[in-house]
Amino acid sequence: MWNDHLALLPWGLSRILGITVYLGIPTGLPGYAPVAGAALAAAGLLLSLGHGRRTA
Repeated sequence: MWNDHLALLPWGLSRILGITVYLGIPTGLPGYAPVAGAALAAAGLLLSLGHGRRTA
């Protein structure tokens, strides 16, 4: 059934928002993902700096 409260949103977006509310996904999750990605990138950069080029 169509949700009248979400009538201004496109149909697909309203279904996605309904699923995320139903599953109880935290609203801060989209903010945590880039922070985690930046932390992993920084860790990879630090690990790669420790390995200098070795020539035979």
